[in-house]
Amino acid sequence: MLCLSAVAAACGDGAKGPPGEAGQPAPVTPAQLGESVSLVSPSFGVIARKAQVTIAVDAYKLIDPTVDFGGAGVKVRGLEIVNDASIIADLEIAAEATLGARDVIVSDEGKRIVATAAFKVVPALETVISGGAAAQGGLVRVDLKNRDRIPLAPFSFQIAPAKATTGTLGVLARGYLTATDGQFVFIADPRAVTGPLQLVGVNDPDDPDSATFLSAPDALTVGERSALPITPGTPRSDVLAAELATGFFRYPSPANAIVDVRVSALGDRIAPVLDVMPPAGTLASEYDYRAPNRPGPLAYVNGAAPSLGDFVIVSDASFGGGMPADYKYTLAVTVAPGAVVAESATPHPAAAPQDLGLLPAADAATPSVIVNGEIVTGDTADVYRVDAGGTSRVQVVAMSTANLAMRFHPTDPTCPAQTSRSFDIEIRSDAVESEANVGVGYVCVLPSGGGKGKYTIAARRLP
Repeated sequence: MLCLSAVAAACGDGAKGPPGEAGQPAPVTPAQLGESVSLVSPSFGVIARKAQVTIAVDAYKLIDPTVDFGGAGVKVRGLEIVNDASIIADLEIAAEATLGARDVIVSDEGKRIVATAAFKVVPALETVISGGAAAQGGLVRVDLKNRDRIPLAPFSFQIAPAKATTGTLGVLARGYLTATDGQFVFIADPRAVTGPLQLVGVNDPDDPDSATFLSAPDALTVGERSALPITPGTPRSDVLAAELATGFFRYPSPANAIVDVRVSALGDRIAPVLDVMPPAGTLASEYDYRAPNRPGPLAYVNGAAPSLGDFVIVSDASFGGGMPADYKYTLAVTVAPGAVVAESATPHPAAAPQDLGLLPAADAATPSVIVNGEIVTGDTADVYRVDAGGTSRVQVVAMSTANLAMRFHPTDPTCPAQTSRSFDIEIRSDAVESEANVGVGYVCVLPSGGGKGKYTIAARRLP
């Protein structure tokens, strides 16, 4: 025995033998007759949400089950066995999960029971295009249905493209909105990025924790469209041939000029309105300078680097369209080049207005006067005197992104609010026209609520 022990200690392990055969996977037994998934509730889940789904089986007793929902994008975070016939699955559905039906697969002790297409991944917002077309320079009406258990907030809900781009769509009007459905009209930038577009809604844009709602990735597909040319000084007539149709035009955007855009109804039912876009052709790039959907005339002033113009969209205020006799219109663009006058370095309030002199004749080569000014700390008002000689009506245009009040008065340099024509500073660019011929008038720029900043004003005689 001692000898055998010594030999064993001296010899050690022998040489390694060849590998054995690979092991076989555990057998999977298909469902037998009668064995089935009898319940999947709810039968759908919303992207970018968590969900609890109850699954029940018939003719089989569950022991240690697992559940799969047909691939990537739907993760089973937990599983609760309720009894030997039902389980509850805690799901996390990714925002990018593929939409559509999925198989629900219950596996247990080698058994595999499949419920074909029993669960559906859906967007929170289902969308249907109910009018118009998602094309550059166009209007499209989108109907929404909320598939989420979280209700929409009718008074604060907003919707926009899910990804910010340099060319996109903006909401022009809201038809209606409830906790479960709604309707919006979108306007597409003249240079909106073409292709599929996902929408995202948010219940409260001012609350970072507010619920958001995603549509399908291809809720809208933006198409390419070319703008028709229009020459300043040459009016053009056209027809809105269908509901939510638009006229889509482009003209040269001049520097240092007043640009006047007017649309007039020739048809019996049309109430034409205008949208004028920046040269970049997008709402996102210069949204503060966008002239909103509104009746004409619409005038604005461009400085050395034009911030508005090039593109104009004509639509009906009620989004109508149809027969030429009903929906015909004329569009006219007038350009009035301007002489740029420097703002006086000396304060010029109502008691000492800056004199812009006699305005040139309406048919002069440079008929307008432009001032680029600024309200600074300590300014009570910047006031400008304009002289139209008493023989012409006057058009005054103002533009600013600052919190300023701007007014025009035909006789009073204090520009009292009660009797002055006020500019709508909310739209950043606006124009007023005197109701009668003007001798000497005054343009007043005032800080509003302590506001200060840069502005541009321009004036001209009207023909």
